[in-house]
Parts: sequence; C-alpha cells; structure tokens
Amino acid sequence: MAILTIKVDDNVLEEAKRIFDEIGIDTNRAINTFLKKCVSENTIPFDLNISSKGNWAKMLEKNAEKEETIEIEK
Repeated sequence: MAILTIKVDDNVLEEAKRIFDEIGIDTNRAINTFLKKCVSENTIPFDLNISSKGNWAKMLEKNAEKEETIEIEK
C-alpha cells in the first residue's frame, strides 16, 4: 500500500472533512474513492475548465502560498 503526501489549503481541508463526516467517511476513504473513480472512468470524474494558461498559473501560485502538507496513511 502506498503513502500519499499532499498539500491542501487549511480551509479546504476543514470544509472537506466536515462534508466527509456528514456522509460517514474519513479523508483517506474519500481520496481513495476519488482515485478509484479516476481509474475506472479513465479520466477525472468532473469537468476542469480554465479559460487561459495564465489564469491556471495564477491559481496554482495562490494556492501554493497557503497550502499545508498533510500525510495520509492507510
């Protein structure tokens, strides 16, 4: 089993955990479910639309400044 280390904005993680709690799963299960869905559909299971490469780069830079590294183990 692999260990995945990711950076996540504190507020995003907090809100995601609240949602996962409401549906009765933990963060590890939610991320594993997402990854399995990607594999089974051979794509990301939702639309990703960025109007331009410049906007995409700005969004990544903004998120990188406020991210926190978390480690998820199973």
